[in-house]
Amino acid sequence: EFNGKLESDNSIPIAGGNLIVSCLMSDFFNDSTIYWFNHNDTVLAQCDALNFECHVHTTSYRFKSNINGAYTYINGLERARDGGTWTCKHCYGNTCKNDTMEIVIYTSPSGVKLLQPIQDDVDLGVESITLMCQTVACTFPAPNITWYYMKYKKHAPFIGFQFYTNTSTSQCPQQEAIYTSTLHLPRGTNFSGNIPFKTKLLCGITRESLGDEIRFSTVSSNISFAVNVGKFNLLDSKRRTKVCYEGFPQTMKCTSSPARPVPSIQWFLLANDGTNASTFIANITEMNKTNTDGLYVKESELTIIPKRNQTFAIYCAGNIDGQPAVNSANIYLYVLYAAEITITVTGSDHVSMIWNVTCEASGFPTNYTFHPWKHMLGEVTIRSDLQGNHEGNSSKNTLTLDNVSLEDIGTYVCAVDNGVQGVDGDIIQTKATVLHVKGKPVFVNKKHVLFTGEIGSSVELFVAFYSDPIVTDFTFQRHGSNVENTSGIHTYLSSTVVEVLFYNKNVNLTVSMAHMLINNLTEDDFDDYNLVLENSLGRTDLKTHISGRPLMVATFYYNRFMKDGIEFHFRPGFNGGRKQSFVIEYSSVTSLVWTNTSITDLQEDQTEHRLPNGTYFVTVTKPSPGDYIYRMYSRNSIGRSPYSLNVSVAILSDNNNSHANPLVKAVAGCIGTAILVILCVAAIRFLMTKRILSTKKSSGAVYENMPVQNANVNVYSEYVNNSAVRQFGAEVNEDAESVYENINDVDMTVLGHEDNLLYADLELANPKANKEKPIVHGLQNRTEYAEISFGKRGEPLPDSDDEN
Repeated sequence: EFNGKLESDNSIPIAGGNLIVSCLMSDFFNDSTIYWFNHNDTVLAQCDALNFECHVHTTSYRFKSNINGAYTYINGLERARDGGTWTCKHCYGNTCKNDTMEIVIYTSPSGVKLLQPIQDDVDLGVESITLMCQTVACTFPAPNITWYYMKYKKHAPFIGFQFYTNTSTSQCPQQEAIYTSTLHLPRGTNFSGNIPFKTKLLCGITRESLGDEIRFSTVSSNISFAVNVGKFNLLDSKRRTKVCYEGFPQTMKCTSSPARPVPSIQWFLLANDGTNASTFIANITEMNKTNTDGLYVKESELTIIPKRNQTFAIYCAGNIDGQPAVNSANIYLYVLYAAEITITVTGSDHVSMIWNVTCEASGFPTNYTFHPWKHMLGEVTIRSDLQGNHEGNSSKNTLTLDNVSLEDIGTYVCAVDNGVQGVDGDIIQTKATVLHVKGKPVFVNKKHVLFTGEIGSSVELFVAFYSDPIVTDFTFQRHGSNVENTSGIHTYLSSTVVEVLFYNKNVNLTVSMAHMLINNLTEDDFDDYNLVLENSLGRTDLKTHISGRPLMVATFYYNRFMKDGIEFHFRPGFNGGRKQSFVIEYSSVTSLVWTNTSITDLQEDQTEHRLPNGTYFVTVTKPSPGDYIYRMYSRNSIGRSPYSLNVSVAILSDNNNSHANPLVKAVAGCIGTAILVILCVAAIRFLMTKRILSTKKSSGAVYENMPVQNANVNVYSEYVNNSAVRQFGAEVNEDAESVYENINDVDMTVLGHEDNLLYADLELANPKANKEKPIVHGLQNRTEYAEISFGKRGEPLPDSDDEN
């Protein structure tokens, strides 16, 4: 019975190596034979047990036999040739038994291949990458594929970074197995230690049978790894506290350590309770820098505008994608802020009451300095030294105003500082409050209570007043009765700005104005008017008056001569609504110097000087004998009236005057005056005719007066000696018309007359015998035209310049 066994030695069959295959038998007969078959059932050899010889059918193997069995020696193992099922058949006679053995020939990896070489540089900061290495073999144990990075042109394995996986598709012994290692590096892959952030990757394969030998693949292109932020430096972090001011920008800078890719930075501002400090207004600017190693340094500047608050903690933090955040140290901010002012008013705002104006400050630090209060109205400072009550370190200052009046209205300004500059740039902070005084209406500028006008004209009464609260009713009254609006009278209110005196300072005050417009004044309108104002707090009134200049006396004439005086009768004109006095002036016909006789003791209501027909009489002192002209005017507090008509009076000697009838005296005066005028005219005519004839000029000449010295001359007070008339042109023809004119203009303002008229009597020269002598008399306030002739009465000149 065959009891054999086919086995190999203990070595691992590796392609290219050696192997011994034994066919062992427990019983071996001299005439037995051992046959060898390979996996193709091909007889490889036949060994005879009798003489221990083997007949080999192939040169690829070497066979031997002995008492224990037969042996095959295989050198240079080949997987295709030598691998598979081997059979050993032991035959004795016709009886054969066999045993089989599977021989697996392992192949050593010839190398490893990088299946996906990358052509371009890869930045793991912004993208990911997957690499594969592969080897083909049928080996035992399985080959070990590992990954390496290049460092200073040497290979260094990844230590602690397991980003790859190994797989295999083993089909030995039929075919070689495929061994694959896949390396996946996600975006943000970060390496630390001595691994450079930019390198090349490759894979290597090892097997126990290879000993220390490592077979490497080709290398990849450059791969840039991410470098996480080591730390963030917040500048000024050595100072854990920082003082800043409300409203003033505060800038801090946060800088990262070199990293790759560009790290992000966030700012965190926390209040004491840990909540977000939303009271900050922040502005962040960022900048990226590259150092010599190609890493990025991130800088971020935070600009905050602090508001009034307590302590804040601020820090910066950041990272790169996929890495934990790194925080900086904290900086604690202390916000200093200027005093904020609150003003409260207590007490009563009514006239004659007390006001308390309290100024309260709130700031940090709390050491306050209160400055004097300021009282203003508009842009004018009325008082700037009002002292309030401030006790110790109190944050309050109270200004007390006693017995308030209209002068206390306006703006009150509180000023305080705590040494900190405010957002407006000023250390001294101010706040104002407007105070109003309430009471019944108050009249301002009472001097506007007398109004003037002329009969037939219009006049408007206007009275300024201040009222808080506003007036509810206003009326003009006359003799206790309200003046109603008619077609000729209109009353209304308006608003205006007037200048008033408050605490000896001129200020502009917005007030109301009560108006009453009267059109076409009559004598009856000149009277007292009472303005009555009323609001919810009271009633007040003011007396006003319309006045004017008195009118000219209606009649004026002398009635009789008395021993020591002359009695005149006159009828007064309208007095203009005011008491009037009377003045009588007289002048000699030769001097024209007027003498005033003021009648101050005569009043319109004195009945002893009033006749039943309404005419008044008065006696004036009689001057020395001579020919005189008398005139009269009246005056009141507003002005004076025009002159009355002139009255000519001849004063004879006492003997003649004592028994003469007034009419006779008047006639005598007129005759004397006429004779005097005739003599003067004759003399003037003689002189003029003589001069004209001596010139021997033709007719049609124009004559002018030489310059006349009229300055400061009252023509009714003294004579003006004019220069002789100068002739221009031909001699005078008595039948022709001559024209005279002044050479120079006369400054009427120098003369001092109210109507700017030059007063003179003008007589035309060279009249024919028994012809009219036109004379124009200039009178103050008006001009009268008349023609005087001793031969016959002439027609009057036109009443105005508009007539022909």
